[in-house]
Parts: sequence; C-alpha cells; structure tokens
Amino acid sequence: MKAAGLHSTDGPARGKRSLLDPLGSFRLEKRMSASGNDSMKRYRLDPRKPRQLSRSEARRLGAAPIDYSEIPPLDEEFFAKARAPWPPAKKQLTVRLDADVLDWLKAQGKGYQTRINRILRAAMEGHLAR
Repeated sequence: MKAAGLHSTDGPARGKRSLLDPLGSFRLEKRMSASGNDSMKRYRLDPRKPRQLSRSEARRLGAAPIDYSEIPPLDEEFFAKARAPWPPAKKQLTVRLDADVLDWLKAQGKGYQTRINRILRAAMEGHLAR
C-alpha cells in the first residue's frame, strides 16, 4: 500500500520511491535498503518548475528593486547573432590509459571522466596559445 504523495519510480526491484512536493518543483527520492530502511535521501530540482517564494523572501526582493538602467536593450540583431558556444558536443570514444594514471584520476573522487576532459582541454588550449 502506497502512502499519499509517494509513487514508485523504478519498481519494487530497485527499492526507490519518490515524493513530489505540492508545487512539483523538487523530488525527494528515498533509496530503500534490502531490510526496508531508508539508506539515502536525494533532492532533485526541476528547473522548469521553480519553487514559490515565501512571503518574507518576496518582501526582501521587493524592498530592493533591481537597477536595469545600465543594461542595453536587446534587439533582433542581438538574438540573430546569439549562439550557445558552451558546452561543445561530446563524442564517445574508447581510450586506453596506464593503470596508475586511471587509479590516480579515480582516487580524486567522482567525475574522473570530466577531469580527464578538463586536463586534455587545458593541454589543448595551452598548445594553441603558443
């Protein structure tokens, strides 16, 4: 039997439940261990549904208006030239690394593939600058 507001996201095999807030702006995911205990809680924001400001937050923002006078108006020419240069498209490949190099990259924590990309980008940009 499901509690109100809870719905299964991965089915019973994975033991993952999700709880939506009333505004739908974030999701609380609970991972269930084999014994049924909550082992981890993770919140995920939905950028398409920003949360509502509290009354005190709205008052604070309203008390100090933003000065837009120094920002030039954006015309059609601006939007015709506008491009999203970052991030560049990624390509999947297989690369062979020395075991000790890979161990060092992984020992630095999560995101070793991103770290490899940043190291290679720094080397590329340093080479182009010469």
